Amino acid sequence: MILITFFAGLGLLYVGGEVLVRAAAALGQRMHMSPLVAGLTIVAFATSAPELAISLDAAINDLPGIAVGNVIGSNICNLALILGAVTLIKPAPVRETLVRRDVLVMSITTLLVPGLLLDGQLARIEGALLVLAISAYIVLTVLHTRATRHERSADEHTVPTLVDHTAINVVLAAAGIAMLVIGSRMFVASSVDIAAILGVPNAVVGLSAAALGSSLPELTTSIIAAKHGQPEM
Repeated sequence: MILITFFAGLGLLYVGGEVLVRAAAALGQRMHMSPLVAGLTIVAFATSAPELAISLDAAINDLPGIAVGNVIGSNICNLALILGAVTLIKPAPVRETLVRRDVLVMSITTLLVPGLLLDGQLARIEGALLVLAISAYIVLTVLHTRATRHERSADEHTVPTLVDHTAINVVLAAAGIAMLVIGSRMFVASSVDIAAILGVPNAVVGLSAAALGSSLPELTTSIIAAKHGQPEM
């Protein structure tokens, strides 16, 4: 039964990732987004839904350590595990725009959060500042990609889409997210059971399951996007 759950979780992760990537690609094309911008916005927000849900639930239940720790741990996993895995699967040149603008924003944000935590707490005004900053970044990114879409190569590779209807693609994206969340939970739960049978220490299981579990949606969609020739997404 444990092995069935394990492989069922992997199956849901793969199918959910495929559906989400294809739906996001279709929505991005409808909004005249490049694959890079679709990855920075639609896919990034969709695959971050589990972390958002976990952190919000922890904050509501007065567990700030879990809320902040989940965010920090997930981002470490994103930068190390996921970026490394994608590079191993599909090495690709990085556009100058990504380095000059988006990586710069990521670096500033990475430094900003520890700065806000120096006093040992995050105030509501600081949270509002972070939400305002990400909102401004998304708006500016979308406006910029629309203004420069004519500069993109006409033969730019696109991900095969399932359907060409915006509303249906929104539903498919939501279904993909649901499959990713359910699949990651099944995968992590069965992995914990298998580790327990093999005698792996609880501390090791807990740390690895927590780090990997919340990052499985990003890992899956990133690998699938790379497989489709879209390492930027």
